[in-house]
Amino acid sequence: MTEATRSVDALQQEFGPAVRAYLDSRWRDRHQAEDMFQETFLRAWRSGAPEPDGPYTRAQIRSWLFTIARSVLVDHHRAESRRPALPRGHEELAALSDATSLPVTETDRLADAWLVRAALDQLTPIHREVVVDLYYHGRTVAETAERIGVPEGTVKSRAYYGTRALRAALQDQGLVP
Repeated sequence: MTEATRSVDALQQEFGPAVRAYLDSRWRDRHQAEDMFQETFLRAWRSGAPEPDGPYTRAQIRSWLFTIARSVLVDHHRAESRRPALPRGHEELAALSDATSLPVTETDRLADAWLVRAALDQLTPIHREVVVDLYYHGRTVAETAERIGVPEGTVKSRAYYGTRALRAALQDQGLVP
């Protein structure tokens, strides 16, 4: 058994019941929820699951796993919405698959913030500074250029390459297709 497999087994043992309960509470078909549970831990394994006794806190690992589970739920919801509509007379079931049936919780927001922070940490400092200025602080290109003392064209270039690198980092985490 590899180190990564042992790590995922430990995560599944510790956090599996909570992840399973989360998926069961948000999906109507128990068998599909079980498939999503397995997909969650497969994605965790593929992205290099952290060691339970590593540098991350239990809360950070739990948030990371719940974010992966939420992503799996959204992916299954989208895939289901592309399938043919339900037969007539099943309006109640159709209403269940509405996007509003997946409420965003505080846990979801915290997990998203943690994962975006981890992805931002993978950027170079110059790209991270521009991306954070433009998209987090809401500054304009001109304001950012003046603040860091570079031409506007340089800010635009760093923003372009920074957002591409951020997208790649999020794809590595399995959060962006």
